[in-house]
Amino acid sequence: MDTGASTITSKEALTKVLEALSAEDRATVEQAIAADPDIEAATRAVTEPGPVLNVVHKGSLIVLTIFFPVGLAFLLMGLGAVPRPDQLILVLGESQVVFFIFGLNMIFGVAGSYGVFGTTKLARNLSTISTMFLISMFLCAMLRHHQIGETVLPPLLFVLVAVAHLCSGPPATRDTHSVCKPCSKICKNNST
Repeated sequence: MDTGASTITSKEALTKVLEALSAEDRATVEQAIAADPDIEAATRAVTEPGPVLNVVHKGSLIVLTIFFPVGLAFLLMGLGAVPRPDQLILVLGESQVVFFIFGLNMIFGVAGSYGVFGTTKLARNLSTISTMFLISMFLCAMLRHHQIGETVLPPLLFVLVAVAHLCSGPPATRDTHSVCKPCSKICKNNST
């Protein structure tokens, strides 16, 4: 008897939730329920990212990957292993510490964008924070470019790409099998 009462209560609750959804979302949920009455399948149908977010995730990841070798070069410049170009000294100053910090920031920012920190809640937060560090570094670059009279367009474009990547969701929370192969390999290795 309790089972019937709980089923009616669940259906009433589901009906109230469906009424609050838009027509498109409601149709998606109803199709998922008709195909598989499992409520988790209906939830997945609404929460999985769409094709636009997948394209944004892949494209921004490709662009941000550029900063891994650049970060390595900055790190080596900060350690004194590679000479610093005069143009970069003009922009960033004489201090090797700035080059070292920017290099680490770029390396960990790209690594976090790929989701190498894992799939736990802490790892998802680290992934988001690392992308935010990239954004802050690009904003600092915009400020410095403005101060020395250079065009701010290149760092601005990278800010927009990083923000788009941040809004597409951290890789650890996405169904990365359908997003990009590097992310899915990383997440599969971390989950086992």
